[in-house]
Amino acid sequence: MRARWLIALVLINGFMSLLLVNAPLRAQTDATPPPTNTRHPTLTNIPTTPTLAAPTLAATFIASPAGLIGGDLASWTPQPISAQMAAYQEHFVFSRPIGSDAVNYPARNYAYGSMDGGGRPVHHGDDFQNPLGTPILAAADGVVDYAGDDIRVMYGPMPNFYGNVIVIRHSFVDSSGQPVYTLYGHLSQIGVRTGQAVQQGSIIGLVGSAGVAVGAHLHFEVRVGTPTSYNATRNPELWVTPFSTYGAIAGRVTDLNGQPVHSAVVEMQNGSSYRSAETYGDNNVNGDSQLGENFATSDLPGGYYLVFIKSADGALLYRNTVLVTANKVSWLDIHIAS
Repeated sequence: MRARWLIALVLINGFMSLLLVNAPLRAQTDATPPPTNTRHPTLTNIPTTPTLAAPTLAATFIASPAGLIGGDLASWTPQPISAQMAAYQEHFVFSRPIGSDAVNYPARNYAYGSMDGGGRPVHHGDDFQNPLGTPILAAADGVVDYAGDDIRVMYGPMPNFYGNVIVIRHSFVDSSGQPVYTLYGHLSQIGVRTGQAVQQGSIIGLVGSAGVAVGAHLHFEVRVGTPTSYNATRNPELWVTPFSTYGAIAGRVTDLNGQPVHSAVVEMQNGSSYRSAETYGDNNVNGDSQLGENFATSDLPGGYYLVFIKSADGALLYRNTVLVTANKVSWLDIHIAS
């Protein structure tokens, strides 16, 4: 029997609440109804590959030596391609978990592996900040491995960390042969059930602030191997397809003894585009099974980037130029005196 999605307004404890309902099945919801907002999702005519809109990059600039002109580019040669990178194949297999009519790029201040400048726990995913009730889309075809609260089945470091959570198992594996999952956390409404097959781009729930969330947003993770393991995550920015003509930079920042440097700020500048990324804050978040990176950032417009690392007092520790190519990962091996 084919399931029908319905949208219903019901009165609960004096509040009007929007419910997603799968006619043969009862969708799971928060105990407290979300406040009314103007976004009314539709469950029909969902494109399988949502149109992507380019994000606005911060126009903040760092003080630097000569820019990406003249002698810099005239003398620039790329780093030699290692055997590791020669064997690497990009796996941008996921579409955006948020549609193009909303904020469909992650918050940069608290990216995967970062600590938001040192004041928060190391982040195990990416956050898509959107109003309560914004539709959440399946990032690829798959089967719902779990849909419900994370009290009975714990997916975070403590019960009720994500509040309401959906985990989807996908049909492909990573380079180590392990199964790949996506996790969607802090939902206000769940619109699928465990065991249900879903298609890329279909609505599976609504953005919320359940669990330990600070403000309404989707927390999105990629997990490899064991879906319930909080330490099985990978950086989503190496899995979600970049915007058209955009690429990614990833790398490993180590000290002179070859040990990873935690929470270093890697700065990237290209004309009017500026981006910074923190190296992973501890060893509990993983690099890619092939790359083993400790920083990565995607959705960078193609072109040459000046890459810097500075000490706390502003001294220049590293400077190089890297070429970003559409739908490719550009790699940097960085050694600094930390």
